[in-house]
Amino acid sequence: MIKLYTPVGIILTLLLHPAIAATVPPNDDQCNPYYIGVLDQPTDCPFSSANSTWLINQSNVGSTSTFPQPALMSCMGGGDMPNPMNDVWYKFEASADYLDVFINGTINTPYVALYQYTGDCIGMIPINCARGLNGNLSASFPSLFPGTEYLLQVGGTTTGSFTLILSNSNNCLSCMQKSMLFVSPAPVNGYYNPGDTVNFCYVVNGFKSYNGQSLHGVVPVLPTNTGWQPPTLQPMNTPQSVSGNGAWMWYNYPSLPQGLGTREGFFYDVNPLNMDPTDNAGDSASAYDQWIFCWSMVTKSSCTGFLSLNFDIYHFSDGETGSGVPTLGCGADKDYRFSAVLNCCSPGLDISVADASCDTVCDGNISASVSGITIGPYNYFWFDNTGYGFDSTLSSVSTINSVSGLCAGSYSVIMVNSACFATANATIAPPFAIDVQQATFTCGTSSNEVAMVTVNPNVGNYTYSWSNGDTSPAATGLSTGQTYTVTVTDVSTGCAITQTITIMITPQDDPAFLYPSNQLCQTGNALVYPVYIATPGGTFSSSNQTNMPVDPATGEINVAASNIGMYTVMYVTNGPCPATYVDTIYITSQDDAFFSYPNTVVCGAPLLPMYPDYMATLGGTFTVSGAGCLVDSSNGALSVFLNPNPTIQCIVTYTSPNTGACQDVHMDTITFNKIPATPTSSNPNVFYCAGDQASLTVAVIGNGVIPLWFDTAFSWTLPVCTTSTYTFTPTQPFYTLTVIAYDLFTGCASAPIYLTLTESPAAVADAGSDTTICPDFTTVLQGSGGVSYSWLPDNSTAQNLSVSPGTTTTYTLIVTNNAGCTASDFVTVTVDSAGCDTIDIKVDYNGITPNGDGYNDAWFINGISHIKNKVLIFNRWGDKVWEGTNYDNRDVIWTGRNMSGSELPAGTYYYVIHFEDLPARKGWVELTR
Repeated sequence: MIKLYTPVGIILTLLLHPAIAATVPPNDDQCNPYYIGVLDQPTDCPFSSANSTWLINQSNVGSTSTFPQPALMSCMGGGDMPNPMNDVWYKFEASADYLDVFINGTINTPYVALYQYTGDCIGMIPINCARGLNGNLSASFPSLFPGTEYLLQVGGTTTGSFTLILSNSNNCLSCMQKSMLFVSPAPVNGYYNPGDTVNFCYVVNGFKSYNGQSLHGVVPVLPTNTGWQPPTLQPMNTPQSVSGNGAWMWYNYPSLPQGLGTREGFFYDVNPLNMDPTDNAGDSASAYDQWIFCWSMVTKSSCTGFLSLNFDIYHFSDGETGSGVPTLGCGADKDYRFSAVLNCCSPGLDISVADASCDTVCDGNISASVSGITIGPYNYFWFDNTGYGFDSTLSSVSTINSVSGLCAGSYSVIMVNSACFATANATIAPPFAIDVQQATFTCGTSSNEVAMVTVNPNVGNYTYSWSNGDTSPAATGLSTGQTYTVTVTDVSTGCAITQTITIMITPQDDPAFLYPSNQLCQTGNALVYPVYIATPGGTFSSSNQTNMPVDPATGEINVAASNIGMYTVMYVTNGPCPATYVDTIYITSQDDAFFSYPNTVVCGAPLLPMYPDYMATLGGTFTVSGAGCLVDSSNGALSVFLNPNPTIQCIVTYTSPNTGACQDVHMDTITFNKIPATPTSSNPNVFYCAGDQASLTVAVIGNGVIPLWFDTAFSWTLPVCTTSTYTFTPTQPFYTLTVIAYDLFTGCASAPIYLTLTESPAAVADAGSDTTICPDFTTVLQGSGGVSYSWLPDNSTAQNLSVSPGTTTTYTLIVTNNAGCTASDFVTVTVDSAGCDTIDIKVDYNGITPNGDGYNDAWFINGISHIKNKVLIFNRWGDKVWEGTNYDNRDVIWTGRNMSGSELPAGTYYYVIHFEDLPARKGWVELTR
């Protein structure tokens, strides 16, 4: 886990296997996930389901955000993953090709993201992300590969507890069996840099020819706004034809289905090759054949911020893009999603690699060169595939950083400077690699299987040593269920690589089949065919061929010639490993058209269609009435293309597949209610002074719509206010308040608005120290701590106040700071004649600065007011400029002006003070402006 702090500049703390405090979850980062294990195996098709894995009392409280934070974009449910995010991590092994994820808890807006684990916890392959609302999340991720490990990221901008539920299942109606995407180099925590070249290989394992369909097209589809450079999408290879009837080609298809338009991709052309795949069938194959489609793309070289690198891989049967019959046989196939983020902050890191001299010798090295970044210093951090940080260089002025002594494996480097960060993955490879594959398969146990080892690159002289004693690339006489070891040695270097292989038997055929319904109406359609046959070409039979005739080749049931009753249909496959499946069929007198949706009242227009969660009879037809409603006639997928305002009511009708007297009809009403508009606030960020009440105000729109206030920071589980204005006395220095608009009539809630309440800096008043003066003396009180001042009881607004109290007086200073907060202080001026010489007049101030600051603005002569006097002021040329009789420091006082009130220029002036019965005093006083 890598954490980033920025108190002054950027300080990095890299925590790879940290001693985390007890409050931090142990699965705080992707290199230390909570290991769930293998998810429960689902039941066989045609009704695949599995027991759910429940993890209760989970929490992201105390979790931290990794750096760089994996933050995928364009999630299911809308929006991008937040960055930073309080996240926790889980790892599991898939047992089927669909993952259903459910979250329920107190994380306000939960997010999940799914990654394919490659053995490198930093170089994982992002697949997709999903966003929930109000603590709940439900998402389905297709195209998982059984036996492969995946990482699941769970978190949000808030913390809380939650229950996590995972379940695996198979899509029984998909032609595409298993697929996986290999990416080189893999992104670092989901990030690529500008100008990165990335190679992709999409491996398809098996394609079932439902309704005679064959694989015809594989197309990577980039969105309109993408971080890739579309012109750089280029094929790296085309796969071999598995049927041998034609060849795969890179082709610019003129008009793809599903509104994809003209796109380039892999398509199958049949002999004689005319470079036009639209007029031929696909590459017919079985569930055990394999295709590998490889291409490369380059990220944009110039951009700002972060851009999405998401794209989808679509598969097409020949019924969709070729000359095949356009049936629903492959309509259930799902596209494969790849998700990543382009880090536009940095032009990137160029990587050069020196491979290891042998698989067991650690003498490889990697160099990372910063391209286009000129702002140093640079901080380099190196990690192995477990997330262990084995090397770092801080505050380097060099744009090149290298590590050596590396074993074969994958590594990651992260460079951080004062502006941003850049990431890269690299692989140290041995001088050669070996691949061990089983060459022959037997249905059942055998002691005569063959395995082959291939060397890549196959240059040089190699020796072979199998654990059964064979010394050639092929090992023979191998037994199923046994594990064997082969060691390949390069004679010239002595480098040796060892691998193992377990000999497998050919798996049994999948014999599953499915009729439109297990209940067939005797007076309905004369012939009923299976809608699903997992492995075509086998043989059907009925438990009573006389009372319910079944065609052995097609499985059609002659319902009109059947008697009411219960029968079994058996199907035996004709493959290398035959298998049997039995289903029960009831010949009845009436269809049951009942169906239901998960919800009959929905808030807003769902982004994804709603499917029926129960159907009593398959194969019928759906229709819908109501403005803005759409329904798929075959599977009942319901959607609306208008935002409800105020509501949309869809009346869905399902008509059973049979006709005549056995036909049944069922209707259901689904209501889509308007989601209230998000609350608005003219002042979402409020500051308050300590001890004062604070008020925040929002506005909501709609009759019966009220605001609900929640405290995001402290997780209040119930709203604390339901009025437009929330007023309270804060007890914390900072709050983040979440407000949603809630419709009392429909129960629908809006998206949240976030308001902040921040305590302003407190004011500090300083009126100075208490002081003692002689009677008729003057002292200056000096205030500080604010931008405005008020003195009591004088009601003066000057910062510094000259006072000459007749008796001991306490003065109050009230200051106001920049934030508008106030504070007060007190100072006491004691008047005491003890020790005062009231006869010997002392001139305590020999200069004045009349600039209006309240300090030394006039000429004070302490002790003068108790005796009659006359004060004369002369300039340097002896001209009298001012005079005053009975000078008292209040009503009669010199302020640097002449007798007419005009300002005198700065300079030195001569004074003469005449007293009654005392000698005159003379001297100089300085006037400064």
